[in-house]
Amino acid sequence: MAPAAKPAAAASISADQSINGTVKSFNLTARSLQLADGSWYFLPLNTKFPDVKAGDKVTVHFKQDGSNHDVTAIDVG
Repeated sequence: MAPAAKPAAAASISADQSINGTVKSFNLTARSLQLADGSWYFLPLNTKFPDVKAGDKVTVHFKQDGSNHDVTAIDVG
């Protein structure tokens, strides 16, 4: 009898990644951050992040969940 096939891996969240860029827009109410390159990042609920405004140079730390970029930290400067 052949061994049972392993189940297909479910879509998983990637390891931490980071990107440097310039903030195009930051909306704390919508929990979103857009960089000048057009990429979007989403902030988790109930998490404090530094004051960020358009034009700031930032390093965004995130996990990729499918096509979403879920922010884990933001460093300004």
